[in-house]
Amino acid sequence: MTLLRLPLLLPLAWALALAGCGDSSPATGARSFGGPPRWRLSRSPRSAGELGLTVNVRTPIRVRLRHEGAGVVAAPGAWRELAVGQSLTVVWGQEAQEGEGVPDRPKPEAEASGHTEAHAVRIQYHFNDEIVNYHRWLEWTRSGRGRLQTLDALPPGTYEELPLRGSVELLTAVISDLGSGTVRLRRRGHATVVSPPEGVGAEDRVLIRRVFLDFEPLDAP
Repeated sequence: MTLLRLPLLLPLAWALALAGCGDSSPATGARSFGGPPRWRLSRSPRSAGELGLTVNVRTPIRVRLRHEGAGVVAAPGAWRELAVGQSLTVVWGQEAQEGEGVPDRPKPEAEASGHTEAHAVRIQYHFNDEIVNYHRWLEWTRSGRGRLQTLDALPPGTYEELPLRGSVELLTAVISDLGSGTVRLRRRGHATVVSPPEGVGAEDRVLIRRVFLDFEPLDAP
């Protein structure tokens, strides 16, 4: 009886194995098509200080990178169309430049008002097959009162669904100049919440820059 059952069990085991392979490869298998995009931490090699995520497409979408905030004059990046079954890796990062690493001098009016402490950060972001966008952000604060804080998105280790239309805030950078207290940064969903301390004075400043990945259905107007 054992010899008679074996040929029947082998096709069943082979079918189950193929089904499992389909789940682990999002770009293959009909069950991976349809529905919102998915994202996960990129497994690609990255430079120090950089992070990456991979977007897997199950319904045609378009994506773009957007940099907004204090002093940003650049327009959002162009929309990029992605077909069903495609995957795209996004890379971003930041590098702080403090103290002696900043060769610039403050403007005379800033120096006259006591804003002589430099806080600078170089922000970069790009799709893995495109040119890197570099932006250097420099602010002068009152001595001993300035602070640079950053917070990155943390993609999941395995694929998780995103909304069909929305944004992921990849990087948040804050330069603050406060008489007392500190700014609090925390993740909420796919965004970063920036909470200044209570009792912010008239001369206090909280300046913010953000990098977003936007996505929406390809048939959107």
